[in-house]
Amino acid sequence: MRGAKSIMAKSSNMVYKTLIFGFIVLFIGASISSSICYICKASFIFKSNNPPYPPSEPIPADYTKNQSFCGVNLCWTGGDPDGDEVTYDVYYGNYSPPPIVESNYSGNCTDWDFPPYYPLLEPLTTYYWKIVAWDEHGASTAGPIWSFTTEPNYPPNKAQIIQPPDGAKNVPGNVIMCWNGSDPNQCDLLRYDVYFGPNPDPPLVLENTLLNCYDPYGPDDLPFYKDFYWSVTTRDYFGLETEGDEWTFKTGVNEPPTDPDFDVPSRWPVGVELCINISSTDPLEQKIKYIVDWGDGTTDETRFYESGESNEICHTYEIKGVYVIRVWAEDEYGAKSNCSEYKIVIPRTVATYYHWFEWLLEKFLFLEVLLRIMRL
Repeated sequence: MRGAKSIMAKSSNMVYKTLIFGFIVLFIGASISSSICYICKASFIFKSNNPPYPPSEPIPADYTKNQSFCGVNLCWTGGDPDGDEVTYDVYYGNYSPPPIVESNYSGNCTDWDFPPYYPLLEPLTTYYWKIVAWDEHGASTAGPIWSFTTEPNYPPNKAQIIQPPDGAKNVPGNVIMCWNGSDPNQCDLLRYDVYFGPNPDPPLVLENTLLNCYDPYGPDDLPFYKDFYWSVTTRDYFGLETEGDEWTFKTGVNEPPTDPDFDVPSRWPVGVELCINISSTDPLEQKIKYIVDWGDGTTDETRFYESGESNEICHTYEIKGVYVIRVWAEDEYGAKSNCSEYKIVIPRTVATYYHWFEWLLEKFLFLEVLLRIMRL
């Protein structure tokens, strides 16, 4: 009996120890599993973010030469392998390594609204720039330092005369002198010194102007029948200058062009283009333009032509009727001829009238009477 009790006590003790051991094993296993899972999650979170792509494909390309000093927008290719939003730090300057000029920039091209861009860069100067990309998690990738060199500065071209023409006679006393300026460098800012007077090698009368015209006497007219001399010196933004040629003109009483000569058919079909040739001469050989009033509320104006040069101008009448075409000739200084005018009939039909048929109607008026009777 005692032996049986002893065996049962030993068995109960063994079960108890086994249960305790099992609980310990389960607890340790759960703890290890939880730790491993946490480590896995942390590892996954850590490894999921990749830094942005290195900035590449610069515009202007690295080592570009003769870049216009008008200014340049810097462009590059960026992005992020994880699709994160990327911003950029822009480094730029005329020395290397360049200083930072913009932080947290969201685009892939700079614009002229943020420093240090100015209307003109320095000529024949090397500029350096670099881009650093940042993603939204704070990872960054720096691009290489790129560079470009601006073009040399060239002196301006000679000023070109517009009006009055060099050597012109009988120029009106209220003449305004005008010229064109240009420069081999596209965006160079030009200013002008104007020299003007009644003798060769005239004195300076207007300095450092941006305008391309000069009114010599303001509200007053120049005296008649006097010779005048003038020239224009052109200066660029960086101080290089070019002296212009000396031009001359003589004031006088301007005479208008002759009355314009042109011819039109007496009849013309509606909806068909009508072209006329106009010519006039100017007693002072000045250029001439023509103003045409077609009589239907439409007016056309040509460019300037050489004196005596014939000019073709066309018009289409869309409504039948009788119209009076009026034409004036006007020279470069506004002197206008008398009006020349011709009457034209645009008949009710849209049929084409051939020249031979028009000729018959003009020569034999009774044919037109017969036609009218036939229409009744």
